[in-house]
Amino acid sequence: MADQLPLLGPRGGIAPRVPPPPWEQPFVAVVAVAVESPLPHLDRTFDYGVTAEQAESAQVGVRVRVRLAGTQYDGFVLERRDGPVDPGLSGLERVLSPVVVLPRELARLCRAVADHYAGSLSDVLRLAVPRRHSGVPAELPSGPLDPSPAPLDWSSWGDAPVSGFLESLQAGNRPRAAWLATPGRPFAPALATLVAALSRAGLSAIVVLPDRRDVDRVLTSLAGESGVVTLGGELGPAERYRNHIAACSGQARIVIGTRSAVFAPLPAPDLLLIWDDTDENHVEQRAPYYRARDVLAIRSHLQSSAFVVGGYSCSAQAAQWLASGYLRPLQASAQRIRSDRPAVGSTHDVQHTVADSVTRIPRVAVETLNRALEFGPVLVQVGRRGYVPLVACENCRALARCATCDSPLQMTPVLGCPTCGPVPLWACPSCGESRTRSVAVGAKRTAEDLGRLIPSTPVVVSTADHPVSQLPAGRRIVVATAGLEPDVPGGYAAAFLPDAGADLQRSGVRAREETVRRWFSLGGLLRPAAPLLLAAPTQEPSYSALLRWAPRWIAERELAEREELCLPPAYRTVTVEAQASEIEELLEQVGPLAPRVLGPIDVSEPGEQVTQTPEGLFPDHRDRHRTRVVLAVRPRQDELIALVREQVRLHAARRDSPMRVVVDALE
Repeated sequence: MADQLPLLGPRGGIAPRVPPPPWEQPFVAVVAVAVESPLPHLDRTFDYGVTAEQAESAQVGVRVRVRLAGTQYDGFVLERRDGPVDPGLSGLERVLSPVVVLPRELARLCRAVADHYAGSLSDVLRLAVPRRHSGVPAELPSGPLDPSPAPLDWSSWGDAPVSGFLESLQAGNRPRAAWLATPGRPFAPALATLVAALSRAGLSAIVVLPDRRDVDRVLTSLAGESGVVTLGGELGPAERYRNHIAACSGQARIVIGTRSAVFAPLPAPDLLLIWDDTDENHVEQRAPYYRARDVLAIRSHLQSSAFVVGGYSCSAQAAQWLASGYLRPLQASAQRIRSDRPAVGSTHDVQHTVADSVTRIPRVAVETLNRALEFGPVLVQVGRRGYVPLVACENCRALARCATCDSPLQMTPVLGCPTCGPVPLWACPSCGESRTRSVAVGAKRTAEDLGRLIPSTPVVVSTADHPVSQLPAGRRIVVATAGLEPDVPGGYAAAFLPDAGADLQRSGVRAREETVRRWFSLGGLLRPAAPLLLAAPTQEPSYSALLRWAPRWIAERELAEREELCLPPAYRTVTVEAQASEIEELLEQVGPLAPRVLGPIDVSEPGEQVTQTPEGLFPDHRDRHRTRVVLAVRPRQDELIALVREQVRLHAARRDSPMRVVVDALE
């Protein structure tokens, strides 16, 4: 009979001991975990036990995986407590990475932003912390970049107010200011000078710019400066994660980027700066729909950082902060502004010929551009690309709009509405005229017209389809859509805006503020005192502000109008979209807070059967009517937002149709 095989392992040895799974091991600590879930009713922390094996890596700020109600979730450790642990707790399933990606200060900021915008912490964390990337090493070098920083040097600044601000910053103060930039001076070299001075002095800063083109402009001027990283949604996953870790570990002193850079994990930034705060790129398009400027203001308060809102124009929010004393103005002397501001003129000031009545580029514009071409390139800024998008009444020049949805009509190639389709019969509601004329021809058609009017001169077109970043000096005409103007050495010798009148006819709460921003931004592209010609009526307040270079005056005027209409920033608004019955319930709940109510209006979609959400499809309900209401409040704004947040949680827990909430909506 053969010998029996050993039961205790090969050759009679003892089988290796298999450690028990984490949920069977004793706990040595408790951690509070925020799970990554879009469900509003899970917007709180959950306690989990930490085993001895996990104790070293399960620190505050690391990513972990947990099980909640039978489902696995990734999450972040927000708090940790060592000591006796309730054995009935569930344990962490695993620590995904020992790298700290959510420091306490950043977690506190994300919570404040979620509360400010009636959102959930998970939504903010999804935008603030990049996903873990396996190609980035778990450990990066740490330690200070320069143990012996140099004194802050502001001697290169010609503007005394800005120099005084930097001197106050160096002295340990944390001033807040609105930087109204000087015309005729590009912003990128000025920002680069500021950032370099801060870095060499051992100070840290976060600089938030509208888009990647602006980031590249500043980085080009900062070539060779150490301790500078970029952050933004346009970066690749590995680069964004690597730069995020560099900021966490102290290897970066300066962070420059687009709107997501507001969450850069610098431990205690000395300066927070946003440029061109009214640019729509500063508004996040995903929940909780934050505005970069307001996040930086919250962060400045939480971390006692200096705060600067910069630009050639002034926003209504900056005007309100200036009026309250929260910000102080940083601006060049009145004498310098008068000498460097553009020489603004209007095509409406001159007598038009018969030929001028049928063309969008009148003779005075051709003559102005021709004279300026002797000194360098000229710019023609258009609002749109392509051919003849918008039309107006031939008789009264009122913008043609759809009778159904009020959208501007377009000629592409037949007259029609981008939402409702072709419009075979149209008549002006003001004068009854049925004939139309183009008011926004587009970049390509404008370039062709200029080529015929000013022959033997190169014409360069820069649009979203074919952007041009830089051009050499020399005689040329540049036709560009707003925000895509190429950089030229020394600036443009002149500029013409053939669509300025159409800009003034744009609809929307912030339409005039956006128009003013575009016009004043040209001040940084032009040479000092260069001609700036607009096809706009001279009686318009926006034109008057540009003529006198008075950005704060027009912003204060805009703020006063917002006050009358109960709109931000004079009031805080909460826009809620839900089923009609749920809106009625919400209005009953907020009644004691006495908000001003705009609406409700019906926003139902015909044929809607189910509602798609990140969690899946909600079942059909008897009440399928979706309505929208805007609640405007000033003295009890925090109470209103907290109440709306609680209503969103309750509806989500009951599996009702989702409520969409936007605080201080753009439109």
